[in-house]
Amino acid sequence: DLSYSFCTLLATKKKKKKRDQKKKKKTEKTMPLPLQLLRAGMRQPMMIELKNGETYNGHLTGSDDRMNLHLEGVTCTSSDGERFWKMDECVIRGSTIKNIRLPEVVSSLCEEQASKVQKKPKNRGAKRRLRDEARKDKRPK
Repeated sequence: DLSYSFCTLLATKKKKKKRDQKKKKKTEKTMPLPLQLLRAGMRQPMMIELKNGETYNGHLTGSDDRMNLHLEGVTCTSSDGERFWKMDECVIRGSTIKNIRLPEVVSSLCEEQASKVQKKPKNRGAKRRLRDEARKDKRPK
């Protein structure tokens, strides 16, 4: 009698653990990749700090896989903070970027885009077809 209750207790704990793991997977927020953030941040204002200390403030109009950025309406600040100059547009090489500051709106846009991608069905009915084929194979002839 005691061994039976202990076994059932272990089984219920395992079931609860699996259920909790499934809930964590559903509610867990994944960190978006930097390139996804940049693509979501098109036409948004941002501040970019370079490795040499210069900062660029402007609106992102383009980016590529190497994180090269194209900005418009740029205000540049020197590394010592004493000189400022404006440019209509500029291109920043990705390997020189130290830090990028994006508005909060971009992270929410990125999450929305990720949720849209997850909602799309990958292959409708594939699991059902495989399950039905497996059942047919198991039937006695």
